[in-house]
Amino acid sequence: MTEASSSSASVSRGVWILHVTKCSHLQSEKKTFKTLPGNMPISSAIDIVHPPPGSMVCGRVMCGSGQKPTEWVDVEDTDATLSQLEGFGFNHLKIQCTGDSCEEAGPSTMKSKGATVSAFDVLMSPVKVPPPKKTSSSGQSEGLNRKDELFNDLVSDFTDRGCLFARDQAGSEGSYIIQVLCNSLWYVTNQHVVINDAALRKKSVTAVRVAFDKYQGYNDYKRKKMKAQQMSSTQLNSHAQALYSLCNRPVMKSSAAWVEVHNDIEKLADCLSAYREHLDEMLESQAKRHESDHPVRELENNCSVEHRTSSSEICSRRFSGNSTSRCEG
Repeated sequence: MTEASSSSASVSRGVWILHVTKCSHLQSEKKTFKTLPGNMPISSAIDIVHPPPGSMVCGRVMCGSGQKPTEWVDVEDTDATLSQLEGFGFNHLKIQCTGDSCEEAGPSTMKSKGATVSAFDVLMSPVKVPPPKKTSSSGQSEGLNRKDELFNDLVSDFTDRGCLFARDQAGSEGSYIIQVLCNSLWYVTNQHVVINDAALRKKSVTAVRVAFDKYQGYNDYKRKKMKAQQMSSTQLNSHAQALYSLCNRPVMKSSAAWVEVHNDIEKLADCLSAYREHLDEMLESQAKRHESDHPVRELENNCSVEHRTSSSEICSRRFSGNSTSRCEG
């Protein structure tokens, strides 16, 4: 294998979703899935979906992440490569062409080709990324335990919903938010049915938020040959307060997607707090019954006496043995 072919084989390729808005060059919006090499400049990717090549003199280029991005980040330098964007978790590229002039250009316009990529600009750019997923679990030689799998699933869920963090905060603030939510969902992972059933019987108890239905059954206690975990008022209150504290984080109001997540977390905290009050009421009621001087169900109020007339019918053999005598009242 030649040196050129070896170099070509080592270039990574990634799947990109390219969006192009309607402009003077295109009669309708265009969305394309492409597998592109990581060393391809952004300008070359634009030429693939915006014909003819080089016709986009001025416009706005943005990148996003997840299945359906809700936040877009402006790309200031189209000579940067796709791999640089992939390194920050992006997989969408959106092109807004303004025609042949720059009079209608938005906040970000394309830079002239040939401009150099500044490493400082890349580091300081307002790039948003998901928190890092866990790759190992404490006490396990390989693979992840179920709680860490729950953590990683939450990271994927946040990414799909477009709830990302600034690059310098993803590993700290981002991981903290995911971990607190993970701890609460892990605690009630086997109790969704119990809480939801109580919500059907009592108005003051609220059901678990539908957005968290997918996080049931992560702790398989039967496989571990353990007894089912019982919820306690103290633990429910602790998790509820931790979730309420997340709702006060500035990021929770930073976008429409984050506001939706904020509402889901707040409702989950309300659910745990309401069920904690339900347990406290049941405990108080039980204590009152134990301290009472008389039974909860007194004999005079919970029994009846029925008077029957004597009968001359033959008794059952099991009562009369071999006797053929008749029963008399």
